[in-house]
Amino acid sequence: MRGFVKGMVKGLKFLYANPKRGPRKSPRSNSPTMPLEDLKATLDRSFRDAMWSKDGMISKEAWATGSSVVREAGILKTDVKYEEIIDMSFVESVRANL
Repeated sequence: MRGFVKGMVKGLKFLYANPKRGPRKSPRSNSPTMPLEDLKATLDRSFRDAMWSKDGMISKEAWATGSSVVREAGILKTDVKYEEIIDMSFVESVRANL
């Protein structure tokens, strides 16, 4: 688990350090039929909206937003508290050692 988390944190750092270069190749392989201008617009909007955490941390506010979306969609039927589902100890450990 620590290796996965370390890779995610390093990937986020690279992504934000290289916003024009870093994310362009992978999405193309995941969405080969998406028009290039749509792919670029999606990535640009994601950066503008700060869609991804820059450091791997998931805040209580982020969980509240995600939780409300899946509850409204009927995917999650009961309220789940942040502390019951989110454990940032791996991310905190990795960030301390990078």
